[in-house]
Amino acid sequence: PEGSLYVLLFLLPFSKAAIEIMFGILLLGWLAARLIPASRSDTVWTHRALRPLALAVGAYLTVCAVSIIVSDHTVLSIRGFFTKWLEYSLLFVIVADLASTPNVVARSLTVMSWSSGFVVIEAVTQEVFGKGIFRELPFKTYSRISGPYENPIDLATYLMVLIPLLLTYALTLRGVRRGMLWGVLLLVVAKKRDLDFRRFLDHMVVGQDEAVLAHDETGAGRTRRPLARRPAVAPPPSLTVRVVGAEEP
Repeated sequence: PEGSLYVLLFLLPFSKAAIEIMFGILLLGWLAARLIPASRSDTVWTHRALRPLALAVGAYLTVCAVSIIVSDHTVLSIRGFFTKWLEYSLLFVIVADLASTPNVVARSLTVMSWSSGFVVIEAVTQEVFGKGIFRELPFKTYSRISGPYENPIDLATYLMVLIPLLLTYALTLRGVRRGMLWGVLLLVVAKKRDLDFRRFLDHMVVGQDEAVLAHDETGAGRTRRPLARRPAVAPPPSLTVRVVGAEEP
């Protein structure tokens, strides 16, 4: 099941269908390994230290299942329970189990590093050419890069989770691998800061000065008449009332 985990982590930003397929393969491989007597006892979930965590996960799933009884949309609740909460919980159990195997964590982080590099390539080409080279999502939809995701917010969430993980991993590496990962991190952080700066400009442009050209009725030239500054944040209602009241005769 390790290979399925690596493929799932690599395709995580790119394809929902591939994630579902690889999760199914990962689940079947993990169950097969747990049914074999030789590897049945290799799971970390038999350790006494993890029993409280296992009980907490089981209790949470039980509450989610019972809540379906009082749901106004029973079919949607059942579908959400199996396709979201149960699936996510099983993925957590499987990943925690596989992470106890030597070198799985390091390999998983390496795979995520390569995947993030392709995410950056997708984001850069989307901005430069108008659409990404892998998923071909257009840039003009939001006028901001979304990379392999359908929404820029999803890309920002991916980067917020990935950057701390890869930064910590980069501090443990040496030699060429460390330099390559630092290069990927710099590109990822640069695109993240570019997203933040553009969002900042989008909000601040409301408060910039504007000017209009008005004809001078008594002269032949044109004069600039600056408009009043519009605040980026609307004033409180009390202030607005006072200003309007001051203009009344």
